[in-house]
Amino acid sequence: MAARQGLLGKSFELAAEAYSGNMSKDSLRRVTEGWGQVVEDKRKAKAEQVYAVEVPQPVSRVVSVNKPIQELANISSDGGMVLLREEGWKEVKMSVISEVKPKMASSTKQEISPEIRILLTRHSY
Repeated sequence: MAARQGLLGKSFELAAEAYSGNMSKDSLRRVTEGWGQVVEDKRKAKAEQVYAVEVPQPVSRVVSVNKPIQELANISSDGGMVLLREEGWKEVKMSVISEVKPKMASSTKQEISPEIRILLTRHSY
C-alpha cells in the first residue's frame, strides 16, 4: 500500500501524509523506489529471455585429409545480407570448394553433339 501511495501521490511527502500508517517521506520513497526496481528487474529478465538467441553449432563440412582433391577444384563464393540485433544489416560472405569431374551429356537427350558437362562434388564450405 505504501508503494501505491508513493506512485499515486504528487510528492513523497504528500503520499506519506495520506498513508494510513506512520511513515516518513524518506521511508515511503525507499519503499516506492524499491518496488520500482523489482518491477524493472523482472522486465529486464523477461526481455533477456525473449531476445535470448540460441547459437547453432557449426556444421563441419571439410574434405577429408585422407582424400584430398587430386585433379581440378572449383571455388565459388557469394554474399548476402543478414540483420543482426542491435547492429543492423551486415554483409556475409561464403565460399565453397568443390572437386570438379567431367560428366558426359545424357544419351537420352536429342543432342547433335555430346557435350562434356561439369559435375561438382565433395563440397567444403
